[in-house]
Amino acid sequence: MVKINLLIEGGNPSENSDILTIGNNAVLRQSFNEFFTRLLSRNDIGVSLGFGYRNAAKEFSGNNDIDFLFVDSDTSPQNLETWFVKIEEDQNPIIIPENRKKNVIFMIQEMEAWFLKQPECILKWSAVNGFKRLHPKESLEQHSLLQNNIEQVSKPSQKLYDIIKHFFERDGKKIKYNKMKDSPGLIDSLDPIELMKIDIQLQNFVKQV
Repeated sequence: MVKINLLIEGGNPSENSDILTIGNNAVLRQSFNEFFTRLLSRNDIGVSLGFGYRNAAKEFSGNNDIDFLFVDSDTSPQNLETWFVKIEEDQNPIIIPENRKKNVIFMIQEMEAWFLKQPECILKWSAVNGFKRLHPKESLEQHSLLQNNIEQVSKPSQKLYDIIKHFFERDGKKIKYNKMKDSPGLIDSLDPIELMKIDIQLQNFVKQV
């Protein structure tokens, strides 16, 4: 099988960064790699982090060795085309060839929507970390923030932050979601196959592969 190379928006640039930042990038990249390995049932997947969306888009547009780009849409599924317009109409435009646009896979509206779509991964992640559950009589899965169509929810990262802070603590301190520190463990707690069943973008990605 031919190796599949993925570029994913996320991480922090490592130039002049400390060891912790570089280490966090490596952990995040490994978690994504394992996620897609489980999703596709193949181990010939290469994952790179693109950092910000513009950096990722620029790298993808100029490198045909990258097969797919995963980015936050920052908009609803009805308006995905506006993402391309945004990078094309910037002062320093980035043009993704028309025949490669189908290889841009959107995390709608942010990567954190994956966790909100599969809230049991939050419970699994909290157990792995030994967090204390607050409000035990409340159902996390039935929380009001999760009752709408997740892809229509703006800033899912903030919704995830609110849910985690509401339900978990450690040593008397409420847990506050940190993307670089916490998202690898949450990704590891996802069930990729079950997530794909409710995520059209992941379905499209698998079909293309």
